[in-house]
Amino acid sequence: MTDLTDYFPGASTCEFQPPWQEDWYPYVPSIAEGPDGQYAALIGTNNLVRPKGETPQRDDWRTAEIPGGGPIVTRNYFSLLDDDLRPIEWIEEPRPDLPMNFPEVQGIGEPRLCWCDGAWRWAGMSRQHLASGVANFALGTVGSPEVEIIPAPDGVWMKNPMPSAVGIIDIYPQTGLHGSGVAPVEDGFLGVVHHYQNFHAPGMFSEHRFALIDMDGNVERLSEPFRFSVWPLDIVAGIVLHRGDVVLSYSQQDRETHLARIPLDEVLGWLA
Repeated sequence: MTDLTDYFPGASTCEFQPPWQEDWYPYVPSIAEGPDGQYAALIGTNNLVRPKGETPQRDDWRTAEIPGGGPIVTRNYFSLLDDDLRPIEWIEEPRPDLPMNFPEVQGIGEPRLCWCDGAWRWAGMSRQHLASGVANFALGTVGSPEVEIIPAPDGVWMKNPMPSAVGIIDIYPQTGLHGSGVAPVEDGFLGVVHHYQNFHAPGMFSEHRFALIDMDGNVERLSEPFRFSVWPLDIVAGIVLHRGDVVLSYSQQDRETHLARIPLDEVLGWLA
């Protein structure tokens, strides 16, 4: 059975935040470090549920439903974290101040959190502002409904940006990999990225890699891929260095959220 300890013997995982509202499912949690060792998290919750039975079905990422029907709606919540990276109080973020030209998918999807220019900021994606429903990068500040859209060429999807103190890091054009999150290190960033095997086909599953990224956003080194579990959709959205460990925040099947701890020396060895 695939397990994170198959790759990192010292790794451990725990639940991060259980569902706190009926028919709303937490996913893609993003944790980040701010000034003076302060930590915070941004978490998405939406009304789209993917089945999770007793055994994983490798193609059930395509099977999803919205209880009661209607559009897919994402709501986002922010919380500071205590010294053990536990949420202190979740506060719902304002609805984005964007036009509703594609009502089938509403809200800000998959936001990644960072501390930048003296504030908690995030980078995610929006589909509701374009009649086509094509995703564009969306940037905002915690507590504000104002959203900046970075337009993409016609028909080009822009998602999974990695915000940092020096700007948005988008590694997809370089590598074909999707951004999950970055944590500052001495000469740049330690990042985690993901991609899909058998994309849009039965048997699809996600894999992650660690990445060393320089201050200009260039990928200098990629690790071998690793997985968290046998489930198809394990997606990381946050990374911090904490008490000698690399801590990753991730969701499973778009319905459960977890933290993974991996000793930093094991991660650096995986990158060697």
